[in-house]
Amino acid sequence: MIARRWRVWARREQADAVGPYLRATGSGDALRTPGNEGALLLRRDEVEETLFELTTLWRSMDAIREFAGEDYTRAVLYANDEQYFLRWDERVEHFEVTSLEGLNQQVAPGS
Repeated sequence: MIARRWRVWARREQADAVGPYLRATGSGDALRTPGNEGALLLRRDEVEETLFELTTLWRSMDAIREFAGEDYTRAVLYANDEQYFLRWDERVEHFEVTSLEGLNQQVAPGS
């Protein structure tokens, strides 16, 4: 399994809208792509901005290419991203998942 990690920063006052936007675009599209095994969206409020980290899990690099295209290290961006984000990672990182334990329950947003 492969983990694909991407980060984005938003204004604190817009942060509550960013999670639903990311679930509708990036993680939503990833979850609809064959070979995707799930998505994890993390949020950390900082002094003036909020950091979101989206990690998606994949069966193979071929599945990632199906989602992201041939240049699979480039972030997948959407037309309205600039309305929600201050900045973002242009490139994503990929990691081999060596352990995945205890994730048998979904966490409700805001929990």
